[in-house]
Amino acid sequence: MTTEGTQSPDDNLLLILPEYVQQDGSDSPSALSDEEQRANAEFLTGAYAANTGIAYRSQLKAWANWCSQRAVSLREATGDILVTYLRERAQGVKIGDRFHKPAKPNSLNVACAAISKAYELADLPDITKNTSVREALKSHRNRTARSGIRVRQAEALTAESMAAIRATALYPRRGRGGMETVGQARQRGLVDIAMIGLMRDCLLRRSEAAEVRWSHITKDSDGTGRLFVGVSKTDQEGEGALLFISSQTMSDLSAIRPRNTDDQLVFGLHPRSIGRRIAAAARAAGEVGAFSGHSARVGMARDLARAGEELPALMTAGRWKGPEMVARYIAHERAGRGAVARQHGAGRRGRGCCRPVPRGAVISKSFFLSVINI
Repeated sequence: MTTEGTQSPDDNLLLILPEYVQQDGSDSPSALSDEEQRANAEFLTGAYAANTGIAYRSQLKAWANWCSQRAVSLREATGDILVTYLRERAQGVKIGDRFHKPAKPNSLNVACAAISKAYELADLPDITKNTSVREALKSHRNRTARSGIRVRQAEALTAESMAAIRATALYPRRGRGGMETVGQARQRGLVDIAMIGLMRDCLLRRSEAAEVRWSHITKDSDGTGRLFVGVSKTDQEGEGALLFISSQTMSDLSAIRPRNTDDQLVFGLHPRSIGRRIAAAARAAGEVGAFSGHSARVGMARDLARAGEELPALMTAGRWKGPEMVARYIAHERAGRGAVARQHGAGRRGRGCCRPVPRGAVISKSFFLSVINI
């Protein structure tokens, strides 16, 4: 299995971008050489998740280019100038030779977080703390909500979707190189099944799935397994978590495991490629929707909620620090178990949503098939 190229440190988290501040004409001498400043910036990258660094760098670059286009000094930018920037980003604006489409509230929040961190570490006043900036973000959020625009959510890859993928993944598909051979289809399909199954069992983010090594997986005597996940989006200190793997997924992993590969990556795929593989597998199985690298995580969260797990247990299973995201993922299931649904008996018919399950358990395929009466 070929490991795809990984990102270089320059693509990760050189988020402070001191050159953006210094290019304004500041000629204050520095006690550090350029090489030392670059080394310090790279050293600081370990404090943040890689995806956070990529997002921050992109947002800071857009802000710096917008200021340059307006002949505004980054050192002298004010809260009102930032409000102007946020308004134009919300409406859509051309910066340099690139048109930035209208930004959603979350994008503007990330932009302000990036600017705040950069100004803080450059020892400049944090212009994002201005009252007008906070009101601008709130105004855009409210306007977006009133317009009826909803944040796009990845389609849930549920137990039913997983069963469909399992049934179709080994069929040859047509790709850029033409139609797969039977052997190629089998090799690709077995990886897809094992990867998606592991991501569902452990509610993995695509970045976490990309980092899984064979040495992280252990097998128990009953055929189930455990996966150790170290540094993750919500665990930058690397305390780690030990996650349950079903016996079915352990069997799927065994089918793709080469010999003597304990420290090798299991899937050897870039996070973006993982998302594309999931979408392609769902599409080939006849599933409809915006499937992505988050779909397995969303799907298991919805399956657990449908089986009766409550918010605290779901947060533990998915390693969410706050309830907001998981609540959004399971909104459909919670509505189906609400007061009106109970009044109409919806919670007692056919879906098994109130059937109790052991706390902290990841539900097997056989359990779901019995619950939903398939």
